[in-house]
Amino acid sequence: MPRVRQLVIRIVAIFSLTLLLVTQLSAGLIHDGSFENNPSGWTEYFNSSCTISGLGNWTGTAGLTGNYEGSRSLWLGGLCNNGVRNNGARQTITLGPDAAVLSFWYAPYKGAVDVLNQDQARVLINDDEVWTLTVNGPTGTAVWQNALIDISQYAGQEISLAMEMDQNAVPLFIANIFVDFVEIYNPAVQISQEIMPPTVLLGDSFTVEVTIQNSGDVALNDLTVSHNLFTSCNRAVGSLPTLAPGENTSYTCTVENATLGMANNATVLATATALAHPVTAESLITAHVVDPRLELVVQPATVTVEEGDAVTLELGVTNNGLVSLNDIQLTADPAVCAFSGKELTPGQTAVFSCTFTPTASGKISFVVTAVEPLTNTSLTAETAAVIEVKPVDPPTIDTFTLYLPLALNNVTNHTPLGEPNNSCAQSFPITVNQSAQFLAEDIDDWYSFNVNSSGTLTVNLTNFAPIAGQITVWRGSCGNLTFLGQNGDFATTKVINLGSQPPGSYFVWIINDGPTNTNQKYSLTVLKP
Repeated sequence: MPRVRQLVIRIVAIFSLTLLLVTQLSAGLIHDGSFENNPSGWTEYFNSSCTISGLGNWTGTAGLTGNYEGSRSLWLGGLCNNGVRNNGARQTITLGPDAAVLSFWYAPYKGAVDVLNQDQARVLINDDEVWTLTVNGPTGTAVWQNALIDISQYAGQEISLAMEMDQNAVPLFIANIFVDFVEIYNPAVQISQEIMPPTVLLGDSFTVEVTIQNSGDVALNDLTVSHNLFTSCNRAVGSLPTLAPGENTSYTCTVENATLGMANNATVLATATALAHPVTAESLITAHVVDPRLELVVQPATVTVEEGDAVTLELGVTNNGLVSLNDIQLTADPAVCAFSGKELTPGQTAVFSCTFTPTASGKISFVVTAVEPLTNTSLTAETAAVIEVKPVDPPTIDTFTLYLPLALNNVTNHTPLGEPNNSCAQSFPITVNQSAQFLAEDIDDWYSFNVNSSGTLTVNLTNFAPIAGQITVWRGSCGNLTFLGQNGDFATTKVINLGSQPPGSYFVWIINDGPTNTNQKYSLTVLKP
C-alpha cells in the first residue's frame, strides 16, 4: 500500500479584542487544480527524449477506471518511445494567511514489483520535498486516495508548487501516478469578547458575551474555550456546536466582583473536521472598571461669632476617582447657601464660598451630590460645620438712686408703666400668660419673668408704635445672660418663638430705634401653654 507522509504543524492565530478583517480563501482548487483547462495553469517539465505532453490528457489509462473528477487528470511517469518518462508539472501560487493544508487525490500504478525499488512520486514546494510516495508493484484497478500535507509554514507566501515522478534509470516495470483535484484548505477560527455594560463599578458583577466564528473554509468541531481570568466563561468539548465555514456561535456568562484593571485572555481551540487539523485563536479584553469617589470638606469646621456678624465657610468638593463626574449639586441645611457645577475631572477640586449671618448657635449640614455618567451612578458626600453665636453683651447702663421726699421712704419708684427699667438690674417683672402695657418713652426697656417648669415659650410684642426697633430674649442672671432670640422686623408686631425652654429666670430687652411715644401703649405678652 502506498504511504502518505504528512507534516503536522500547529497553527496559532492571535487576534485583538476587536474583530479582525481577514482575507479568506474558499476551500477549492488552485488554478486548474482539476487539470480541465486547455491551455493549463500548469507548466510541464520532463527529462526524456519524448516531447509529447501528457498534461491533462489521460483518462482510463493503465487499468484506471477514470479520473477522480472531470474528464482529465495529470499523468506522471509512464513509458514514452520505449524510454522512461521522468516528468512533472509546476505552477506559482500565492497562499492565503490561513493556508494550512495541501490536498490532492492520487492513484498509483505499477505492473509488478521492481527489485530496484527506486520509483518515487514527489511533491515539492520551493524545491523542498514535502511529500514522497514509492510506487512499486501492481495495484490492480487503481483506487483514488487523498493526500493531506501540512503547508502552514508557507502561509501568506508566494510558492512554487511542483508534482513529479522520478523513475529508475533502467526500469523492469514502469511506474505511473495519476493526480487530480489539487486544493488548498484554509481552516481558521476567531474569538471575540464583549463586556456588558461597557463600564462597570468596582465590586459589581457584569456579563461577558463570547462569540466564536469559523473564518476559514473547513467545518470546525470539538470547540473548547478557556479563560485565564473569567473562568466562569470556560466551555468544554461538546458544549459548543460544530461550525460550518462562515458560521458563528455566541454565549454569555456572568463574572462576579469586578476589580480595577482586570484583563482576560480567552482562547478557543477547534479541529478542522475533514483534516483533523487543530486551529486556535485568542482574544484579550480589559474590563473598564471604575471606582468613582466624591469628597466634601468644609473650612473652618468650627466657628465662633458674635451675634449679627457674618460667617464665611470654604467648601471644597474633590473628585478622588479616575473618571469625570457630572451634575455637581451642593446644598445646606439650614439653607444658608447652595451651589451647582457641570463637571469635575479626576483629581479636580471645586471650591465654593458660603457667606451668611447666623441667628443662633447650631450645626450647618452640607451635602454634595454628583453623577458618574458612564454607569449613571449617583454619589453623595456630607460634612458639617458647628456655629457658636455669642450674644453681644448688654450695654452697661449706670444705675442711680432717686432721692424722694421722706414720705416716700426714699426708695426707687417704678411707675405703673414700668419706668425706670433701662437696664437688666432695673427690669420690670411681668407675669406669664398675662398681657402688660407700657410706653416706648425712651430707648431701652427691660422686663423679667420666671418659669417654674419646662415648656414652650412665645414672646409677643404688639402695637409697637415706634415700629423701628427690636425685641430680644435672654435667660440667666444679669451678670450672666444667655441670648435666646430676637426679632427686628420693621412692624408694629414682633413675635419670637423660643421653642421648649427649661425653668429659670428670663429677661426681655426692647430697644426703640424710632421716635419716643408717650401716649400710645404697646403690649408685651409671654405665652406658655
